[in-house]
Amino acid sequence: NMSEAEYTLLKLTPKRFFSETVSRAMFVQPNRFPVPPFESLTGYFKSLDPSAKAAGRTKEYRAGVNSIFRFLPKEAKKARRVIFSSLEATFPNVPEKSPIGVYVQDLCKREGIRPNQDLLVPQVSFYTYAAHFVQNGIRRPEYEMRSTIYKGGFPFEWLKTAMIVHDLRETEARNLRCEWYDEHLFWGNTHLEDVSLAYVLGKRRIMGRVGVAPESEQGWFPIMDTDAVDETADEVMLPDRLTNADDAELFVRILPKPKS
Repeated sequence: NMSEAEYTLLKLTPKRFFSETVSRAMFVQPNRFPVPPFESLTGYFKSLDPSAKAAGRTKEYRAGVNSIFRFLPKEAKKARRVIFSSLEATFPNVPEKSPIGVYVQDLCKREGIRPNQDLLVPQVSFYTYAAHFVQNGIRRPEYEMRSTIYKGGFPFEWLKTAMIVHDLRETEARNLRCEWYDEHLFWGNTHLEDVSLAYVLGKRRIMGRVGVAPESEQGWFPIMDTDAVDETADEVMLPDRLTNADDAELFVRILPKPKS
């Protein structure tokens, strides 16, 4: 039998299984997610690297009057590169703002997972304490405290990792994979990679390393350059978006749950 470290290697950190010329790898768990047809995969992969767009202008028509319009400026946009992409997970049977243990129980029930309680209880307890600390403003960056982005509590980011696309070239993609892999192996709970990832992404948001997706771009979460933030400044200082060597902005992309 394989160890948990070996079992999850291909899913969580697959770079060593591919040639250096491979830029992306896709993981699909057939018993939890149907393998998409090749045609849809081609379009999906192309959508992960939107090209830069020059500044311009766009027409805005008056409501109900097609003959009256005005021109509005349209800002330039940098190119983008998605370092990690997966599916949104939903919990229709779990009330909003329930404790993390309720989410884990629902996940295990729906997916037919029988976790080792001796391993699961300490993990859930730790995440519960983490949520408590954040809700009380403990150990949060000063710039984030003043902007009060996460006043509602710890932002666990629940994904259905039955489908994942990994970027194999960007350093920040490797950093995210390593964080996830280390967090998952620390607890060692088989088949509960979704739980450890929810914590890792939530922690990154708390630390300002993953930004909030604008309403007009739901599912696109920018990677932020926290190294450039001066936490001692008097005014609220939020990080800028992190860019790669080609000046492309880096993102985590979360796809909405496919309709059944």
